[in-house]
Order: sequence, then structure tokens, then C-alpha cells
Amino acid sequence: MKTKLILLAIIAFANLTFAQILTKDTSFATNGVYISNVSPYSYFTGFAQSADGSIYFTYSPTSTTTVLTKLTSNGILDTSFGNNGELFLNYSPYSNTSLTIQSDNKIVLVCTHYDANNTYTDVIRVLPNGQLDNTFGNNGIVLIPNLFYGLTDYGNAVHGLLLQNNKLIVYGNYSSSPNSYQTEYLIYRLNSNGSIDSSFGTNGKITTTRFMKPFIDNQSNIVTFSDLDIKKYNPNGQPLTSYGNNGVQTLNFPISNSVPFIFRSAILDSSNRILYLESSSEGIKRINPDGTLDSTFNYDYFPNGISRLVNNLYEKDGFYYVCGMGELTNGGMSYFISRLTQNGSVDPAFGSFVETDPTTFNLYAISNMFVNDNSFIVADEYKIVKYLKNNATLSTTENTNNTEIQFENPVRDNLVFKTKEKINNIEIYSITGMLVKILEKNFTDVSTLLKGNYIAKVSFQNNKTKIVKIIKK
Repeated sequence: MKTKLILLAIIAFANLTFAQILTKDTSFATNGVYISNVSPYSYFTGFAQSADGSIYFTYSPTSTTTVLTKLTSNGILDTSFGNNGELFLNYSPYSNTSLTIQSDNKIVLVCTHYDANNTYTDVIRVLPNGQLDNTFGNNGIVLIPNLFYGLTDYGNAVHGLLLQNNKLIVYGNYSSSPNSYQTEYLIYRLNSNGSIDSSFGTNGKITTTRFMKPFIDNQSNIVTFSDLDIKKYNPNGQPLTSYGNNGVQTLNFPISNSVPFIFRSAILDSSNRILYLESSSEGIKRINPDGTLDSTFNYDYFPNGISRLVNNLYEKDGFYYVCGMGELTNGGMSYFISRLTQNGSVDPAFGSFVETDPTTFNLYAISNMFVNDNSFIVADEYKIVKYLKNNATLSTTENTNNTEIQFENPVRDNLVFKTKEKINNIEIYSITGMLVKILEKNFTDVSTLLKGNYIAKVSFQNNKTKIVKIIKK
């Protein structure tokens, strides 16, 4: 093979910027966007994604109906589910506040109704084919009296369900009558058949006296978060006496009592720290397991002077993801997605994505989001969008004075280079920024690469990096 070493730097990059570029998955629904056939005023009230990528959501087309809908992973209505992809339930709008998928692909949701004498939370379990599961409760429905959806602003925050292994944790505020809102909040546990598990807490439930948001940690313990304290219970609902003062850790700082903000999107991360939205002016806060405010976590609500309003928080693979409404440079508004490092700063390897296509978003905000390995599924009030993640993209400026390393260019079957410096590795990116290969030594086989232009990022052992354009023949 005839080799011709060309000075590296056909194009090099003096300013190296890595940022995720999200592009709509055009194979999903219609050009990446699923639009519900319901009125824009009847928006999604529940949202879940199963392990196989199927998407479930609920909406209310009438004042007495809640509909559970299933889409395939490609954003197409799954007509094998229920009645042509939908299951109709006799519940009023806004009654559903929680929707989740069990490991056996059964769907569980919570709806609320009341009559002249009482209020009820109904836990409903649906088979993967869209029929009610008659092995659960009474023909698929478990009625729990006195556990109520609550005040309009508080309902989403303090009412719902969690999975604890093969059992269900159901929580909400207590009400002795439809118009009575008591200062008691209950956590029930249900067995797999829907019966109340009397071995949990006291006669099947935990009772607290303040608004709280419960979580399940990695050890299946119950963790509750209120504006005054954090409480921990063992998996069977008994106080975890080794934590704090007999299971209670008082917060050592004042916290807003604005329940919709602090509880609606609060999460427990993999290190048992609680993240919550204080308010639009205070931003995201993180609480250590000992109840202290984590001063190492600082999120800039106004990056580069651009206003951002966060709606939801997520954790995946050591990063936090935030989404919500963002200000555009032209003064308009749209939704955004950012990835944060552990200290709350925007991760430069991802940056922030802002949707600028006005036909894609509605009311500027994301109400739900799922972060997958290679994609994002986001929903506003009646649209679902799937974005694909591209890896690094590189901003370029020309620089031909690059003497640390020389490549054979064009590249043929093997990547050949000459350098006096020791390298750690060479990352090869497509011209769109997708990482396609990592090399650690000279004369490495790259014959599987398609013909075209690529970007090579060289990492030296002296911590220097060089970026070049290479051509694969």
C-alpha cells in the first residue's frame, strides 16, 4: 500500500465544543410527532413507557370518560390493545394522576371518584391486551375509600402510586367526605391481587400529618419528603430507626410550603439525595440524606441571560435531565431539554436543546419526558415527539499549524499515523457528530467505515487533544 503522509490539519479545530443535537425520529408517528385526535383542551393526564418502547397515555374526551391509549414504539396506534388501541373507563377528566407499567407488562393507573357520601381512589390494572385484569380486585378495580385526589393544585403532587417489587404503593390525602380535606396523608400497600397488605405499616397503611411525596429507594425502603422533614421506613412500612432520630431527619433549612412546586417533580436520586423545584425564582435544590441543603449543587436558571422555567427532573447514568419552558433569542418561548452534571451545571457534552419548530410544540412546555439510551420521548398537552440523540458535534475553525501528529490521508483499510507523542486513543466521529469508532494503536483496521469524511479527535497522554478531518476511501 502506497502511503502518503499529509500534515494533519486539513481542518483542525481551535474551539472545541461538544453538544448534543436532537433530531426528530422521522420513523416515529408522522415525521417524529404523534398528535392525539382529542381536543387540545383535553390533555394527557397519565404517561408511561414500557420496556419494549410502547407508549401509554390517558386523556378524557368527555366529562365522564377517561381513555387509556397505547402506541407502538414507532408511534402508531396499537390496534391489538383494547378497542382499536384504546380502553374506555368511566372516570371524569383530571381524575387520573399516575400511570405505571409492571415488569409483567400489566398497566396500573389511579383514578378518583366520589358520591354523596364518600370519596374513593380506584386502582385499576389492565392486561397487556387492553382488557381489565380480573385477577386484581373486583374485575380489575380496587376501591380505596377516603383516599382522595385532593385540591386541584395539590392533586398531581401528592396522589399516585409506586411499584415496590411485586406490590403497589398507593398514596394520597385523607378525606372523610367529598368536601372535607383533612390534614392526614396515607400510604397504602396492595398485594399483587389488589388486597390491602395488612403486614405493611399499621393495618396496611402509613399515616402522616403533612403533605408529603413518597419514594422507593434502591433497598425498597419507603422515603417520604415534606416541607419539614425526611422520613424513612423499611420495606414493610416500619420506621427505619437507624436513620435520623428514630427514622426522622428534620430539615435544617427553611423550605417553601408551595406544595405544587416542591413535590410535583421531586425525585430521589441514586445516592438517596432529594432534588426538588423550589419555585420559578429559587430554582432546583438538592437535599443530602442527612437533611442538609447541598451547597455543592447549583443550577443556573438563567443561562446566558435566557430565562428557563423547569417543569420536570430526571436522573439517568449519573446525569440529571431537566425540561420545561425556555425563552428564545427572538423573544418567543419554546420547550427545552438540558443535561446537568452532579454539581448542577449544564453538561458541555450535551448542552441544552431548544425546540424552535412552532409546529412541534404546544404551549411551549414539556409535561412528560422519558430519557432512553439513544432517544428522548417528550409530551406536551396532546402531542408526543421522539428525538434521536446524536453524540458530539464540533464547531470548526481552520488551523493548519498542527505538528504533533501526521496521518495518512486519505485513509484506506488501516488508519496510519506518525507522532512523537504518546496517545491514549483516537475517537472517530461521523461528519454529523456520531461516534463510530475508538482506536488505541497505529495501523488499526477501519475497513468497515463507509467512504466519506470523518472527524478524528486525538487524545494524548500529556492531556492535549487535536481534532482533524480525515477522508475514508
